[in-house]
Amino acid sequence: MLRPQAAVKRLAAMSEQNAVPHIQKESRNNLSFVHGRIVISAETKTFSGGTAYIFLEDISLADAPSRIAAETKISNIKHQSDDSGKTTGIPFRIDFSDEAYNPKNYCSLRVWIDVNRDGEQSVNDLYSDRIYPVLTRGTSNFAEILLHPQD
Repeated sequence: MLRPQAAVKRLAAMSEQNAVPHIQKESRNNLSFVHGRIVISAETKTFSGGTAYIFLEDISLADAPSRIAAETKISNIKHQSDDSGKTTGIPFRIDFSDEAYNPKNYCSLRVWIDVNRDGEQSVNDLYSDRIYPVLTRGTSNFAEILLHPQD
């Protein structure tokens, strides 16, 4: 198992390559997918019943909002905080059609966990705070996304 820091270094090294990524497809329904793991840091306070929203976004245009190419959600997320430094790992997968993705564009994953279950983004929720490139400039279709409490 990779530690979050190792995964970040691995993703950074992969993004420097210029190779076209290999996109895995499901043969039965011709869908492509990205997958990975959300890692909730040990410093995060205990919660249960949260909902994770994971977005595959096209962030190619600098002066325009990102475009959501695909998304998924995972319900009943929980995290137990203790002194052992234990993180919580949540696997995910986002399926998307070929029309939703242009291999020449720059794609990234974004995550929001609605910790307080109100359906609104708030300071107590968890957010990804950096770019997690996938399917772009040599990156794979896998990412490990570290979430920690906002300061």
